[in-house]
Amino acid sequence: MIKRMTGQEAAETAARAVAEAEFGITEAEEAAKEVDRAEAEAEAAQIYAKAAVKFLKFRISNHTKKEAIMGKFNNRAIPIYIHTITSFLFQEFRS
Repeated sequence: MIKRMTGQEAAETAARAVAEAEFGITEAEEAAKEVDRAEAEAEAAQIYAKAAVKFLKFRISNHTKKEAIMGKFNNRAIPIYIHTITSFLFQEFRS
């Protein structure tokens, strides 16, 4: 059985459809913003990883092979390494 709508019912149905469409658009925009944030975080993580690898290669190259093989790294220097890597990252982000 086909139900006939009055003009008011049709207007209300159209208004609901418009509201749902606007809500869908808002949800899509929020999802796009979240994707942008995730991409920025991934890029920052990639830069951090590259900086860490560069620094570790530099650190290992400054030790003799014997020291590197025997693992005679100074554990007290780890905070200094972290500070150096962080400083490098700030320079990367500024440029």
